[in-house]
Amino acid sequence: MSESKSGKPDCEIQELVQFACHPSKSAPGQIDCSPVVRFFRICVGRPAVEITKFVSITDDGGVTVPRNIDVLIPKARSFSEIAKHETNTDPEQFK
Repeated sequence: MSESKSGKPDCEIQELVQFACHPSKSAPGQIDCSPVVRFFRICVGRPAVEITKFVSITDDGGVTVPRNIDVLIPKARSFSEIAKHETNTDPEQFK
């Protein structure tokens, strides 16, 4: 990862655990949930980018991020930089 002028890394990897839940098939009335781990690269002054599909998790729970992650991930843009397209909301268009 690159470093800022202060010598501190300007990007870090953060982990987010969410849960996917569904009605239990074996116990009616109960909910079964499983953890879904997601990883994000967060850089100073730029939007966070999800890198989950590029990260490897070892058997002992260690996390490995490819050295060339900069070339693998898409360029992040803030919402103000994203092109907006006009949407036709006329219900007549669907008839």
